[in-house]
Amino acid sequence: MKTFLPFLLSVVINFTVAAALGPDLTAGTDLQYFTKLRFNTAQNQGYAPIWKAHPDRKKIVDAYRAGDVDSVLSLSDTWLKRLPIDAEVHLMVAMCYKEKSDLPDMCQHLNVFYGLLASITSGGDGLSKQTAFKVVSLDEESTLVHEIGGKVQKQELIGNFDRLEVERHGGKTLTLYFDVSVHLKALAKSLEAK
Repeated sequence: MKTFLPFLLSVVINFTVAAALGPDLTAGTDLQYFTKLRFNTAQNQGYAPIWKAHPDRKKIVDAYRAGDVDSVLSLSDTWLKRLPIDAEVHLMVAMCYKEKSDLPDMCQHLNVFYGLLASITSGGDGLSKQTAFKVVSLDEESTLVHEIGGKVQKQELIGNFDRLEVERHGGKTLTLYFDVSVHLKALAKSLEAK
């Protein structure tokens, strides 16, 4: 009975707090919005699914690493208008706003960062082809793997699926599947345009 009482008390407190706050705070991010944003962006004319190597993006990363907050914010403004689904740039921008003590803008970009990641993972658990994470770029794969603290040990393309062996902290290995069909179509389209 002693171990059950704290559990029961926590349930009652959580229910009371949730009722007092009003709206359902477990509803989360608008996944439909971020999913639509990702897939619509992938359909745009001139979309290139490999964006991490782009010189304009590299300037943002270099400025971020140098601690040049104002340059990051200036350069990323143009970049995110062109590619609003670059989650890592949203995270860099959020950290720059944090440095400037601009908490509303920090939270806005963190919301986009996590909204994009939630969109990627909303279709399944990524543990099989049937439940693969659907990505519009391989760069989304690397962002997700980095966010979980993983390092890719092996990568294999199997039809429209990317199979990654990921080592996480502590040496645990995880196999993740990504549906890369949208990425492959966009890549073929961008190569035809050249």
